[in-house]
Amino acid sequence: MGYQNVVETWDALYSSYIMVIYVSSSISNFREKLGKRMGVPYAKPWDILKSAIFFGLYHRLDYIKFLAHRGKKKVFWTGGDIKNLKHNKNKKWQERIANADAEHYCENEVEQRVLMSMKIFPDVYPMIFTETDNTVTFQKNTNPHIYMTAHAGREKEYGVDILRLAAVEFPNYRFHIYGLQGEVMDNLDYGILSENDFNEVTKDYQCAVRLNRFDGFSETVAKAVLRGQYAITTIEYPEIAYANSLESFMYELDKIQYKTTPNYQGRDYWIKELEESKWKLLS
Repeated sequence: MGYQNVVETWDALYSSYIMVIYVSSSISNFREKLGKRMGVPYAKPWDILKSAIFFGLYHRLDYIKFLAHRGKKKVFWTGGDIKNLKHNKNKKWQERIANADAEHYCENEVEQRVLMSMKIFPDVYPMIFTETDNTVTFQKNTNPHIYMTAHAGREKEYGVDILRLAAVEFPNYRFHIYGLQGEVMDNLDYGILSENDFNEVTKDYQCAVRLNRFDGFSETVAKAVLRGQYAITTIEYPEIAYANSLESFMYELDKIQYKTTPNYQGRDYWIKELEESKWKLLS
């Protein structure tokens, strides 16, 4: 075999077996973390024939890159991108993406149903985009600390009003809302922290809550459970308390003050599940 043939054969093998990732500019804050967690390089313009995972299809440029890619491709839908595509006035994007030869993944059945309404049929694999410290840090507390993360201008979506109601209902609890400022209460405060400070401050807390009705698998919830804490969400996940109404949320919240041991069952389940999801995407 001549030198040129050897080079061509190597290039073909390299293109076939090396995987790259595309990360939408709309979630650029996760770009470095995703690269580290997945352990594969970011796509370059000449990687068009390589296997690729697209994290997020949020806008027209993402759609074009995805459709132009000629290697094996997978899409990991992250939440907001699903809403964007659903409400895009140019419905041809839905048709083109649905008809493309690709595998699709999302994080829960709520997202799955919306994608299926656009004739995109994903498998459900919850994911986290960052490497986490799985050290158990839960501490028993009969006056438990309950926390959520939220974004300014989207308080209703994140259920800030519900957490404020809970603060009235449970005066012996301590509630914390991170990511925005607001009107403090006797047992509820707000704060804007760096990721490292957030991890340190919340490590001994008892329960994270996520009250979004449409959402991906929350990093805040994942971190809580992986640290042996408890969590309550309005989207169903295994080994996480599910509350689809105000009454059921208050019911689940009431239980937290009686928790005396770390959430080992939930932690063990999600350590395994999240690792399996990662390798499913990489396979």
